[in-house]
Formats: sequence, structure tokens, C-alpha cells
Amino acid sequence: MAKKIPWLLIGGAAAAAFLLLGGSASAAPAVPPPPPAPPGPGPTTTGGSDLVWTSSGGKMHTRDAQGMLKGLGPAAGSSRMTNLAVDGAWGPLSSAAMKDFQSLKGIPTTGSVGPDDADTLFATWQAAGSP
Repeated sequence: MAKKIPWLLIGGAAAAAFLLLGGSASAAPAVPPPPPAPPGPGPTTTGGSDLVWTSSGGKMHTRDAQGMLKGLGPAAGSSRMTNLAVDGAWGPLSSAAMKDFQSLKGIPTTGSVGPDDADTLFATWQAAGSP
């Protein structure tokens, strides 16, 4: 009389052999990961860069810095700050407005937005009621 082999054991052994020989347990093919995002602009305020850094490690967009300078302009009495275009390109007019702000705050007048400048600008803008 022939010995009966349970089908469950045969099925399990076949599955194990399939996986050991390089098979896949999932029916769907593997999807490759998406490509990495391209690097963004660097931490600079020259050449029309879109971002400037703050000392806390956060990022401030050039448009935001320009908008804050423009909003603070009337109270500061600076026509260069008041008339500043908020266009996202940091050029000579943005630099001149920043120099006015830096001079008013008693910090070095570089015309660029360094880490301390960005924090001072943001704090001043908030204290003024975010004009």
C-alpha cells in the first residue's frame, strides 16, 4: 500500500524551494525608488538666489526678506526699503535696502542677509506687527 503524503507539506516545500532559488513571494514587480530631487539654490543672497539662511538653520526666501524690508520701510523712514520691489531677485536695490536696515539696527552694513541679519530682520518685522 502506498504511503499518502499530505499536499500541504508538498506545497510548503515547493514554496520554500522557489524562494531559495531567487523567486519572489510577491506577485507585483518591485517598483524602483524615485530619483533624488535636484539640489536647490545655495545659501546666498547674491545673483538672484531664492533662499537666505537664518542662524537657527531655517530658510528664508528672498521674497520674504524683501517683503519684510518693504514693510518696515515707512516706519524706518527709508525710501529704498519702502520702494523695494518684491521680485525674488537679490540685486543692488535689495542690497541697498538691506544696508539701510543694517545701519538702523547698528549691525555691519554688508548689504547681504547673513544668519544674524535674517534673525534680526524677522524679529524686527514681528515686533512691528508684521507690516
